[in-house]
Amino acid sequence: HSHVKYRGKEYQFTCAMFRIHPRTRDFELFCEGTSNPWGIAFDSLGSAFVSACVIDHLWHLTESGYYHRQGGPYPPFTWKIESIVDHKHQQAAYCGIHYFDSDAYPAEYRDRLYMGNIHGNGINVDSLERNGSTYRGHGQPDFLSANDAWFMPVVQKTGPDGCLYVLDWYDRYHCYQDARRDPEGIDRGHGRLYRIRYKNSPRAEAIDLAAESSEQLVKRLASPNVFYRDIAQRLLSERNDPAVRESLQRLILSDANPKTQMHALWALVGAGPLDAGFNLELLNSGDPSLRAWGVRAAGNAGQVSDAVREKITSLATDESADVQLQVAIAARKIQGVDPLPLLVQTLVACGDDPLIPHIVWQNLHPLLESQSADFLKLVKQYDLKATPNLAKLMPRVTERILAVKK
Repeated sequence: HSHVKYRGKEYQFTCAMFRIHPRTRDFELFCEGTSNPWGIAFDSLGSAFVSACVIDHLWHLTESGYYHRQGGPYPPFTWKIESIVDHKHQQAAYCGIHYFDSDAYPAEYRDRLYMGNIHGNGINVDSLERNGSTYRGHGQPDFLSANDAWFMPVVQKTGPDGCLYVLDWYDRYHCYQDARRDPEGIDRGHGRLYRIRYKNSPRAEAIDLAAESSEQLVKRLASPNVFYRDIAQRLLSERNDPAVRESLQRLILSDANPKTQMHALWALVGAGPLDAGFNLELLNSGDPSLRAWGVRAAGNAGQVSDAVREKITSLATDESADVQLQVAIAARKIQGVDPLPLLVQTLVACGDDPLIPHIVWQNLHPLLESQSADFLKLVKQYDLKATPNLAKLMPRVTERILAVKK
């Protein structure tokens, strides 16, 4: 159980993912649930994934979501979200997850999730398929299997040479129960680091990206190796160099490789709130990924221009499920927005999307504590027979309203 106090606000949670802003030190509870998620990975669109122990092994994490948990009670009125897999690999204990994207390996190894299986003594692999605003994970052949029962891959990362590096805890005991029973049997001297190359992949030369100019780092965003893109993006965010801001904006709105565009955008988003005019350009983009991130950036900023606010409210009915999802999340975060109609509009428009109704509910039900009359007045504008998503939610709404303390 965790109890966090920050700037007069209290957070109580048991299993959850939180984030802390590196500059402001702001604390945010991102989402809750799952079981022992050792590590987090982000795909080329910025979606977050964790691997878990005991329960299903792969989860797509979305802000404000509450996910299936291994044990313990759920908060009242929770509508839990399930995993994105219907398959299992061998054993059930995972540590570390990595989205691999490097030209040091052939295409069939790239854009996949690599997960350390400490009970299975190997690296399992899942590919990803879009499923509305979320994903489906599909099992692929194991990347490697060890011939040593002590092999425990706890971290997997892409290196500067583009190869996958694996940190091996290397111990006879996988679980704390065994280690407590026999503390003298714990091995503390043989941890290992493996570099796994494809054929004769050369080693990388010594580099110091921190010594490069901001202009050089912008060029690094086009690297086929995610190692360079990630570090260049972070350094650009930390520097927040006004001299390359326009270059990054042009790159984002150009016809560059989508991965380059995304890392350029994340470099700006990580540096602080976007310029209002540029934020509006993102929201008007023909690329749904840029529109979705335009909404997400505005939600993180909280305070936005009138034009940005009005555009976001119009995107509740966007044709892209990714955009609709971010509108549902941002509805309660952007100042000056009435979240009730925006959440209902998004719910009605999302069709059979498997994730958005859950996110709408998680953001809607706290509002019903004090705004139930406003919500019911809003619902009367809709024909429930013609809006199945809203109709399906009404039993939960009824339960929530009846639970309001008089």
